[in-house]
Amino acid sequence: MARPKGICTYCGTFGPLHMDHVPPENLFERGQKSNLVTVPCCYRCNNTASKEDQYFLVYLAICQEAKQKQEHDRLRAKMARTLKRKEASEFRKNITKRVKFVQSVTPAGLILPPALSIPVDPRRVVEVLIRIIKGLYFREIGARLPGTHCVLPYDELAILHALQNVNPAPGQNFSLFPTLIREVENTPRNTIGNIFAYNYASNTVYGTNSLWLLDFSSGIRFFCIIRPPLSLSRISPGYPSQYQARADQGCFGQRRHPERGAVPSP
Repeated sequence: MARPKGICTYCGTFGPLHMDHVPPENLFERGQKSNLVTVPCCYRCNNTASKEDQYFLVYLAICQEAKQKQEHDRLRAKMARTLKRKEASEFRKNITKRVKFVQSVTPAGLILPPALSIPVDPRRVVEVLIRIIKGLYFREIGARLPGTHCVLPYDELAILHALQNVNPAPGQNFSLFPTLIREVENTPRNTIGNIFAYNYASNTVYGTNSLWLLDFSSGIRFFCIIRPPLSLSRISPGYPSQYQARADQGCFGQRRHPERGAVPSP
Protein backbone atom coordinates (compact mmCIF):
# COMPACT_ATOMS: atom_id res chain seq x y z
CA MET A 1 0.00 0.00 0.00
CA ALA A 2 1.38 3.37 -1.04
CA ARG A 3 2.22 5.83 1.69
CA PRO A 4 0.31 9.11 1.82
CA LYS A 5 2.26 12.08 0.49
CA GLY A 6 2.72 15.41 2.15
CA ILE A 7 5.23 17.91 3.53
CA CYS A 8 7.95 16.80 5.96
CA THR A 9 7.63 18.46 9.37
CA TYR A 10 11.40 18.91 9.59
CA CYS A 11 12.87 19.73 6.17
CA GLY A 12 9.76 20.79 4.23
CA THR A 13 10.21 18.44 1.28
CA PHE A 14 7.15 16.89 -0.38
CA GLY A 15 6.90 13.12 -0.77
CA PRO A 16 5.84 9.85 0.90
CA LEU A 17 5.39 10.35 4.63
CA HIS A 18 6.66 8.33 7.59
CA MET A 19 5.89 8.95 11.27
CA ASP A 20 8.60 10.13 13.66
CA HIS A 21 8.41 10.13 17.48
CA VAL A 22 8.75 13.38 19.42
CA PRO A 23 10.83 13.30 21.62
CA PRO A 24 12.93 10.39 20.29
CA GLU A 25 11.38 7.02 21.07
CA ASN A 26 14.63 5.61 22.48
CA LEU A 27 14.24 7.79 25.60
CA PHE A 28 11.15 5.91 26.78
CA GLU A 29 10.61 2.46 28.24
CA ARG A 30 8.11 0.19 26.51
CA GLY A 31 5.39 0.78 29.07
CA GLN A 32 5.57 4.56 28.52
CA LYS A 33 4.90 4.54 24.79
CA SER A 34 1.12 4.67 24.82
CA ASN A 35 0.87 8.45 24.53
CA LEU A 36 3.99 9.27 22.52
CA VAL A 37 3.64 11.99 19.89
CA THR A 38 4.30 11.24 16.22
CA VAL A 39 4.64 13.73 13.37
CA PRO A 40 4.82 13.19 9.58
CA CYS A 41 8.23 13.41 7.97
CA CYS A 42 10.16 12.21 4.94
CA TYR A 43 12.13 8.95 4.79
CA ARG A 44 15.48 10.73 5.10
CA CYS A 45 14.58 12.70 8.23
CA ASN A 46 13.03 9.59 9.77
CA ASN A 47 16.05 7.36 9.20
CA THR A 48 19.14 9.54 9.55
CA ALA A 49 18.72 10.76 13.12
CA SER A 50 19.34 7.52 15.02
CA LYS A 51 22.96 8.37 15.95
CA GLU A 52 21.94 11.81 17.18
CA ASP A 53 19.10 10.26 19.20
CA GLN A 54 21.59 7.82 20.72
CA TYR A 55 23.92 10.69 21.55
CA PHE A 56 21.08 12.65 23.16
CA LEU A 57 20.18 9.65 25.32
CA VAL A 58 23.75 9.53 26.64
CA TYR A 59 23.74 13.29 27.22
CA LEU A 60 20.55 13.20 29.31
CA ALA A 61 21.72 10.16 31.24
CA ILE A 62 24.89 11.89 32.47
CA CYS A 63 23.12 15.10 33.52
CA GLN A 64 22.85 15.68 37.25
CA GLU A 65 19.77 17.93 37.54
CA ALA A 66 17.08 15.24 37.35
CA LYS A 67 14.63 15.18 40.27
CA GLN A 68 12.84 12.02 39.08
CA LYS A 69 15.60 9.81 40.40
CA GLN A 70 13.92 6.47 39.70
CA GLU A 71 13.07 7.35 36.09
CA HIS A 72 16.51 8.87 35.56
CA ASP A 73 18.16 5.73 36.92
CA ARG A 74 16.20 3.78 34.30
CA LEU A 75 17.48 6.17 31.65
CA ARG A 76 21.04 5.57 32.81
CA ALA A 77 20.46 1.83 32.74
CA LYS A 78 19.16 2.17 29.19
CA MET A 79 22.27 4.14 28.27
CA ALA A 80 24.43 1.36 29.70
CA ARG A 81 22.54 -1.26 27.66
CA THR A 82 22.89 0.88 24.54
CA LEU A 83 26.64 1.26 24.97
CA LYS A 84 27.07 -2.48 25.54
CA ARG A 85 25.60 -3.35 22.14
CA LYS A 86 28.13 -4.70 19.65
CA GLU A 87 27.27 -2.09 17.03
CA ALA A 88 28.02 0.67 19.56
CA SER A 89 31.58 -0.46 20.23
CA GLU A 90 33.26 2.50 18.52
CA PHE A 91 30.90 4.94 20.17
CA ARG A 92 31.64 3.32 23.54
CA LYS A 93 35.41 3.50 23.02
CA ASN A 94 35.26 7.15 22.02
CA ILE A 95 33.32 7.99 25.18
CA THR A 96 35.32 5.98 27.71
CA LYS A 97 38.69 7.24 26.52
CA ARG A 98 37.59 10.84 27.19
CA VAL A 99 36.15 10.30 30.67
CA LYS A 100 37.98 12.24 33.37
CA PHE A 101 37.55 13.58 36.90
CA VAL A 102 36.68 17.27 37.24
CA GLN A 103 35.93 19.69 40.07
CA SER A 104 32.24 20.61 39.75
CA VAL A 105 30.93 24.06 40.71
CA THR A 106 27.24 24.89 41.21
CA PRO A 107 25.67 28.07 39.73
CA ALA A 108 25.85 29.57 43.24
CA GLY A 109 29.61 28.97 43.36
CA LEU A 110 29.59 25.95 45.69
CA ILE A 111 32.53 23.66 45.00
CA LEU A 112 31.50 20.01 44.86
CA PRO A 113 33.65 16.88 45.28
CA PRO A 114 35.47 15.67 42.14
CA ALA A 115 33.20 13.74 39.80
CA LEU A 116 33.41 11.86 36.51
CA SER A 117 32.88 14.05 33.46
CA ILE A 118 32.21 13.32 29.79
CA PRO A 119 32.81 16.22 27.37
CA VAL A 120 29.73 17.19 25.34
CA ASP A 121 29.37 18.28 21.73
CA PRO A 122 26.62 20.92 22.07
CA ARG A 123 25.85 21.09 18.36
CA ARG A 124 24.63 17.50 18.33
CA VAL A 125 22.40 18.13 21.33
CA VAL A 126 21.07 21.31 19.71
CA GLU A 127 20.20 19.39 16.53
CA VAL A 128 17.96 17.00 18.49
CA LEU A 129 16.35 19.85 20.45
CA ILE A 130 15.52 21.72 17.24
CA ARG A 131 13.88 18.59 15.85
CA ILE A 132 11.86 18.15 19.06
CA ILE A 133 10.65 21.76 18.94
CA LYS A 134 9.65 21.46 15.28
CA GLY A 135 7.70 18.31 16.11
CA LEU A 136 5.96 19.86 19.11
CA TYR A 137 5.14 22.97 17.08
CA PHE A 138 3.43 20.75 14.52
CA ARG A 139 1.52 19.01 17.30
CA GLU A 140 0.27 22.26 18.83
CA ILE A 141 -0.31 24.34 15.71
CA GLY A 142 -1.12 21.63 13.16
CA ALA A 143 1.33 22.98 10.61
CA ARG A 144 5.04 22.92 9.90
CA LEU A 145 7.20 25.65 11.41
CA PRO A 146 7.58 28.27 8.63
CA GLY A 147 10.97 28.67 7.00
CA THR A 148 10.87 32.32 8.05
CA HIS A 149 11.57 31.28 11.65
CA CYS A 150 14.37 29.48 13.46
CA VAL A 151 14.73 27.62 16.76
CA LEU A 152 17.24 28.71 19.40
CA PRO A 153 17.72 26.16 22.23
CA TYR A 154 19.32 27.20 25.53
CA ASP A 155 20.49 24.96 28.35
CA GLU A 156 18.89 26.31 31.53
CA LEU A 157 21.90 25.25 33.63
CA ALA A 158 24.20 27.16 31.28
CA ILE A 159 21.92 30.21 31.56
CA LEU A 160 22.24 30.09 35.36
CA HIS A 161 26.02 29.99 35.07
CA ALA A 162 26.05 32.80 32.47
CA LEU A 163 24.02 35.00 34.80
CA GLN A 164 26.89 34.80 37.30
CA ASN A 165 29.12 36.62 34.79
CA VAL A 166 29.12 40.31 35.70
CA ASN A 167 30.79 41.26 32.39
CA PRO A 168 29.00 39.19 29.71
CA ALA A 169 30.37 39.12 26.17
CA PRO A 170 28.32 40.69 23.35
CA GLY A 171 25.24 38.57 22.74
CA GLN A 172 25.71 36.81 26.09
CA ASN A 173 23.50 39.00 28.29
CA PHE A 174 20.72 36.73 29.54
CA SER A 175 19.32 38.88 32.35
CA LEU A 176 15.80 38.79 30.89
CA PHE A 177 15.72 35.01 30.46
CA PRO A 178 14.57 34.12 34.02
CA THR A 179 11.52 36.36 33.54
CA LEU A 180 10.72 34.72 30.20
CA ILE A 181 11.13 31.25 31.68
CA ARG A 182 8.69 32.12 34.47
CA GLU A 183 6.19 33.31 31.84
CA VAL A 184 6.36 29.92 30.13
CA GLU A 185 6.15 28.05 33.44
CA ASN A 186 2.77 29.68 34.05
CA THR A 187 1.27 28.06 30.93
CA PRO A 188 -0.34 24.57 30.91
CA ARG A 189 2.15 21.73 31.29
CA ASN A 190 1.94 18.90 28.75
CA THR A 191 3.30 15.48 29.74
CA ILE A 192 4.53 12.75 27.38
CA GLY A 193 5.49 9.43 28.95
CA ASN A 194 7.02 9.45 32.44
CA ILE A 195 10.13 11.51 31.81
CA PHE A 196 9.16 14.38 29.53
CA ALA A 197 6.98 17.47 29.78
CA TYR A 198 6.81 20.82 28.04
CA ASN A 199 5.22 24.26 28.27
CA TYR A 200 4.89 26.84 25.54
CA ALA A 201 3.68 30.42 25.14
CA SER A 202 2.88 32.12 21.82
CA ASN A 203 3.11 35.82 21.19
CA THR A 204 -0.46 37.19 20.98
CA VAL A 205 0.42 39.46 18.03
CA TYR A 206 3.02 37.43 16.15
CA GLY A 207 1.69 33.93 16.76
CA THR A 208 4.59 31.96 15.29
CA ASN A 209 7.02 33.63 17.68
CA SER A 210 6.95 31.52 20.80
CA LEU A 211 8.77 30.38 23.92
CA TRP A 212 9.15 26.73 24.92
CA LEU A 213 10.35 24.96 28.05
CA LEU A 214 11.38 21.31 27.68
CA ASP A 215 11.76 19.29 30.88
CA PHE A 216 13.35 15.83 31.00
CA SER A 217 13.20 13.83 34.25
CA SER A 218 11.86 16.90 36.11
CA GLY A 219 15.01 18.96 36.20
CA ILE A 220 16.99 18.69 32.95
CA ARG A 221 15.48 21.72 31.26
CA PHE A 222 15.96 23.57 27.99
CA PHE A 223 14.54 26.98 27.18
CA CYS A 224 13.84 27.36 23.46
CA ILE A 225 12.88 30.36 21.37
CA ILE A 226 11.14 30.35 17.99
CA ARG A 227 11.66 33.64 16.19
CA PRO A 228 12.70 35.19 12.86
CA PRO A 229 16.46 34.95 12.28
CA LEU A 230 17.14 38.69 12.33
CA SER A 231 15.26 39.96 15.38
CA LEU A 232 14.21 38.95 18.85
CA SER A 233 12.27 42.15 19.47
CA ARG A 234 8.84 40.66 18.69
CA ILE A 235 9.03 37.56 20.86
CA SER A 236 7.60 39.15 23.94
CA PRO A 237 6.43 42.64 24.88
CA GLY A 238 9.48 44.60 25.98
CA TYR A 239 11.95 42.06 24.58
CA PRO A 240 14.95 44.32 23.83
CA SER A 241 16.98 44.27 20.64
CA GLN A 242 20.17 43.69 22.65
CA TYR A 243 19.22 39.98 22.77
CA GLN A 244 19.82 39.49 19.05
CA ALA A 245 22.35 36.72 19.62
CA ARG A 246 23.31 34.42 16.77
CA ALA A 247 22.52 30.72 17.17
CA ASP A 248 26.19 29.80 17.52
CA GLN A 249 26.55 32.39 20.30
CA GLY A 250 23.63 31.08 22.31
CA CYS A 251 23.97 30.00 25.90
CA PHE A 252 24.62 26.38 25.03
CA GLY A 253 28.05 24.88 25.07
CA GLN A 254 29.80 28.25 25.40
CA ARG A 255 30.90 27.08 28.83
CA ARG A 256 31.99 23.68 29.99
CA HIS A 257 29.42 21.71 31.93
CA PRO A 258 31.81 20.39 34.57
CA GLU A 259 29.30 17.81 35.72
CA ARG A 260 28.82 16.56 32.16
CA GLY A 261 31.77 17.70 30.31
CA ALA A 262 32.74 16.87 24.93
CA VAL A 263 31.53 13.53 23.67
CA PRO A 264 33.21 12.65 20.36
CA SER A 265 31.15 11.51 17.41
CA PRO A 266 30.46 7.77 17.14
